[in-house]
Amino acid sequence: MLLVFDVGNTNICVGVYDGEILTHSWRLSTNVERTRDEMGLLLRSLLDNASLLHTIFEGAIISSVVPAVTQALEGGVRRAIGMTPLIVTNQLRLDIRLDKGAGNEVGADRLVNCVAALKLYGGPIIVVDYGTASKYDVIAEDGTFVTGITAPGIGIVSEALFARAALLGRVPLTLPDSTLVQNTIESVQMGILGGRVGETEYFIRRLRAETGWTDMKVIATGGFVTTLAAGTDVFDVVNENLTLEGLRIIFDMNK
Repeated sequence: MLLVFDVGNTNICVGVYDGEILTHSWRLSTNVERTRDEMGLLLRSLLDNASLLHTIFEGAIISSVVPAVTQALEGGVRRAIGMTPLIVTNQLRLDIRLDKGAGNEVGADRLVNCVAALKLYGGPIIVVDYGTASKYDVIAEDGTFVTGITAPGIGIVSEALFARAALLGRVPLTLPDSTLVQNTIESVQMGILGGRVGETEYFIRRLRAETGWTDMKVIATGGFVTTLAAGTDVFDVVNENLTLEGLRIIFDMNK
């Protein structure tokens, strides 16, 4: 059994793998105020509720873009299962070729997604991740990290709109069936979500044109991927657990 952790700016995704099968998963809020002891108690509670508290784990692995949480979670894992987790960095074996300079700027979450997409689906690929930021990464067939685009995520865009537009109330983030919207709620929904669909289609079109890889597959993941996938046909694969899969793959490559 393997414990995997994807620490983002908004959420922490926790998964348990039995071999290649994801048997349990949880989504926690990212809170930089939690201590190691609190993390340990929280993890023990999750494992206990899943009847996994006395399971012998092979190990644990963490991908994090929040350093303050990384330290607390690392200590919490040791308290919960008695093991020191592997931390994802570009110093691990990833089978991704990174530029010696710019490679140091590629976040752990992007590395994990790219490893998973390349191993599971082959290159060349575009990896789209709808998280706190919307990320578009290109990997060549030989595993070279070609480029990465970062755009404001859906949550950031919607929060900014609601905060600055006094007469607009919060709306459910679902995509209307038509751009011919009939009321304010649909207008806002189409503006936020339809705008992200348009952004995605534009980036994919340009990336294919500028690389010349017209057959480049598009692998999509992230919290809003199911919602946006309903409004476009540009995704070849939608995998909501891509990051967790990448963590499992990286652990197996480095154990």
